[in-house]
Amino acid sequence: MADQTNPRWSIKLLADSNHSTTTIEKFVARYRCGLPALPAPATDEWDWQLRARCRTVDPAIFFPPARGPERTRSEREAKAICAGCPVLHTCRRYAVQAKEPHGIWGGLSARERALLELHASVRHPRDNQQKPSRESACHHEPPDSG
Repeated sequence: MADQTNPRWSIKLLADSNHSTTTIEKFVARYRCGLPALPAPATDEWDWQLRARCRTVDPAIFFPPARGPERTRSEREAKAICAGCPVLHTCRRYAVQAKEPHGIWGGLSARERALLELHASVRHPRDNQQKPSRESACHHEPPDSG
């Protein structure tokens, strides 16, 4: 059995099976150096969640049942927690951009977020229109000199 305290024990196991240790070490080194490094953690993108008031609350409050008085009570409770949250606007912006289909995010229900997005698209219709491409903007007729 291989010595498992030795960090190279797996290489030794392979070496015992018809290959020299040097050959296997070269093989491992060749392919290990070609591996890309892992990207740094993207915590900056999610750090706001660590400051959220909902972090220590039962998440069920933010995902109320489909209908009835329990839904109304749960939504009201969730929105009260959101109201004093230091990351309310960041949370709301995330939910709208991600098109979160369920739950209370940033003090808004899924329906309220959809209405907010609809209202923004009606208020700023030019933002929804396709902008002219660079080529079409550059290719114009010269002024008529006649």
